[in-house]
Amino acid sequence: MNAYLPENTAAQRIADATRQHLNRLSLERIKLQRLPDAVRDLRHLETLSVEHCDLERRPAWIGELTALKHFFAICNHLVVLPAVTTLTVLYTTPGCCRATIDTLTICNRSAVATTFRISVAPNRYYDTTIAANATLNLNELNIRLTETDELRVYAAAANLSFSAFGTETL
Repeated sequence: MNAYLPENTAAQRIADATRQHLNRLSLERIKLQRLPDAVRDLRHLETLSVEHCDLERRPAWIGELTALKHFFAICNHLVVLPAVTTLTVLYTTPGCCRATIDTLTICNRSAVATTFRISVAPNRYYDTTIAANATLNLNELNIRLTETDELRVYAAAANLSFSAFGTETL
């Protein structure tokens, strides 16, 4: 077994947090696509940092960590969707927290320019165009979402991909 695999590094830090009854766990910069299930048992955690981990989704069970006050998750892939030609929810803020979307990346994989829409439900919309074969990074957006708000996306053509990056706070 390779001790340098990301899963082994995460498992060691989780074991340390369990054994020492730590209230803070950092899994920063460990390349994980999902949060290990063992974190679910750390009910005493007050701070969980998973920055720069390449996580694709926040686990549904995160709300079970009732002592958790701070969840740092910047520089992760909150959600990556394939082509979207209907208004589609890219991200929903969990009922237990607030979120800030800092960056949106939109990739046009076709040779034709097209338009897309970003909306923050219930009532804010942003429409724009993306050039052919282009990637657009919208940085420093500071889109603030409260409990159950949704970030929605729509593309006029089926060859756009969307990624959202930001933080969730409890």
